[in-house]
Amino acid sequence: NALVIRGERVRDHEENVIYHMRERAFGEFERSFPLPKGIEEEKVKAKFINGILRVTLPKEAEEEPDYDAREINID
Repeated sequence: NALVIRGERVRDHEENVIYHMRERAFGEFERSFPLPKGIEEEKVKAKFINGILRVTLPKEAEEEPDYDAREINID
């Protein structure tokens, strides 16, 4: 019940680049995120575009509770 992301960043030689935040300069990395209940595991998708990893975790459809609705007059 966790999402594990593993990868490796190779050393780059870009000199005039300023980073706002950079977790690792280079080397292997691994991150683990606990998943909430109710995720449809078979529908999880991931895309890696322009250096950004986007993971989509769709929720299971919630069942509507069964109610016996009736109208009550107020005196």
